[in-house]
Amino acid sequence: MSKKEKKKGGRPRKGRTGLPQINMIDAIKYTKKAFDTIGTTLKSFGGMAQAMGLTEAFAKRAFGEFKGHGLIEQESLGWRITDLGRRAVQGDKNAVIEILTKNDILQDLFNNFKDKSVSKDYLEDYIKKKRYRYNINAELVAERFLEAMEYINKLEVGGMTSGMPQEPNTEWFKVIQLKYALNPPKPEEISNLANEVAEQLGDNEDASIRILSSKIKQNLKDTNALRLLINSIVDILSEKYPNLLVIVEKKQTKQKVNTDEKINK
Repeated sequence: MSKKEKKKGGRPRKGRTGLPQINMIDAIKYTKKAFDTIGTTLKSFGGMAQAMGLTEAFAKRAFGEFKGHGLIEQESLGWRITDLGRRAVQGDKNAVIEILTKNDILQDLFNNFKDKSVSKDYLEDYIKKKRYRYNINAELVAERFLEAMEYINKLEVGGMTSGMPQEPNTEWFKVIQLKYALNPPKPEEISNLANEVAEQLGDNEDASIRILSSKIKQNLKDTNALRLLINSIVDILSEKYPNLLVIVEKKQTKQKVNTDEKINK
């Protein structure tokens, strides 16, 4: 890449294609991988790269583009996922559109074709005739735009995407099981389940969850204290997994239906 093609500032770096080298969908997937384990916690460069599953060598180039997409930001000596990044990985349609339209070529295509069904060859002709200021690969631009629109059309405003399910980890199901066991309290279930939750969350990335899990261990037989502690953990998890309770309730309903069907056979 020549010096003239390099661009400083807020937008993703572009090569001869006129687009960021790492496409938007891949950038969101890398960010989601990190968000699922660290949320919006401030991390070192190496820590953020590891959370994304990237080598530090690749991250040195990728982070500039992720920052240009608005997915991550640099703070002091560390990096964190932005609010826009959080919304995007959670499937917020408006957030993903905001990321897409940071690129002026894709913004023009979006403004003109967001509500139209167009073919790849039509878009290629349109791009060539527009004579954008870049010496661009019209075929790649058309392909990226159609992929992005297919992705966006699976999303809901403020909601989730069917293409990127937000399945919480096994330990989160234990948390919800404990929440339901406490309402109303069932002493025979609570102590063992509470101990399992405390053990599983004891080395969680989130310091607040680690502190709460240690307090759970100290209050295994105190139902009222456990109820307060577990509700606090659920509040924290609900920010990371907005549909957590819905997912768990659906899973429990499905399990109950399967159990009932076996009993009735």
